[in-house]
Amino acid sequence: MISWDWLPGDWMKEEQYFQYEQWMNTDIMQEGKVGEEYQKIVDTFDELLSSQGYRREGHYYRAEQASNDT
Repeated sequence: MISWDWLPGDWMKEEQYFQYEQWMNTDIMQEGKVGEEYQKIVDTFDELLSSQGYRREGHYYRAEQASNDT
């Protein structure tokens, strides 16, 4: 099953999908190893932002080297 192609009427029945740190712990998401893939993406994104001078602090990023680059 493709997790982004899931009907809301199905996944909205599970309270864990509304919890920031719990959605990837449901049986379906664990079966598809979605949490592991999500973490890879987060880590790669953090590396990219870090290379541009932004460091993760909890749920936000701190600008260590301000930039006007676009």
